Amino acid sequence: MTDVISTAKNSSKPPCGRCGCIIVYTGKLCLFCDAAKEIIREAINQYGVSGDVICQIDVDENEDAGCGCEDTVTSLPTIRICEVVLEGLPDEGQVTDAVLRALMMDCFCDSPAAM
Repeated sequence: MTDVISTAKNSSKPPCGRCGCIIVYTGKLCLFCDAAKEIIREAINQYGVSGDVICQIDVDENEDAGCGCEDTVTSLPTIRICEVVLEGLPDEGQVTDAVLRALMMDCFCDSPAAM
């Protein structure tokens, strides 16, 4: 299976200035990060949104340098979907609800960056 989650350097910035509308913070030793990414993929697939909308930040690699992702991450996985922050293995219902709310925002950015 190809990982469709883009890195921070490949995602487009929404008008709010963050590195993405959906941000997943992961790390090398994170036990639930793969499961969390799969939950996000399934949630956005329900609405026909490409995986390119997801910005993955590896906290071990500090990939977000200069990209605008300055959330304080205290546990992994941490997922930011617009203004909603979910820590740990997220509940599918919470993710789906947050994705739907984000999609309804005028500022939602679902196109990959042209870098």
